[in-house]
Amino acid sequence: MKIFSGRRFAVEKRKMVLPNGHTANVEMAHSLPVAVTVPFLDKETVIMLKQYRPVVGRWLLEFPAGLVEGGKTQWAAPEENSRKRLVTEPTA
Repeated sequence: MKIFSGRRFAVEKRKMVLPNGHTANVEMAHSLPVAVTVPFLDKETVIMLKQYRPVVGRWLLEFPAGLVEGGKTQWAAPEENSRKRLVTEPTA
């Protein structure tokens, strides 16, 4: 049963049979493809961005991430989108 459907993700409720034979009602979230980059300056230093997230009402430290855009292949698009995020997000 579909609970919610928005621009970026949908939530549905399903009855599933678990490996032990029991059944469970589960809520599943389905999102558009995303790319997350973990940029390293050296072996011990990573770069994170400070971004305000209205849903939690505070600033969070995050790795650069975003939706995979366009009709790119599954493997090429995340790398291309990660490069784009590294250039655009730190200055946004």
